[in-house]
Amino acid sequence: MKRLVFITLLCGCSAIALADSGTPPAYVPVGLPTQGYLLDSTNKPVTDPALAMTFSLYDAATGGNLKWQEQ
Repeated sequence: MKRLVFITLLCGCSAIALADSGTPPAYVPVGLPTQGYLLDSTNKPVTDPALAMTFSLYDAATGGNLKWQEQ
């Protein structure tokens, strides 16, 4: 009987602790913040405002499959 009461209290406290944490159980960020410098071949900042850039993600460092791309 004591064991059943202990297990019930343990489960109840665990459920309260998880529900009260305020953090969603599976948070998935919407964006990927990045920051850096764009330099030309002479290490000077690129200042062309009409420059088109393409961002791509692959599933491997080399020879991988394209998973996402945005211009």
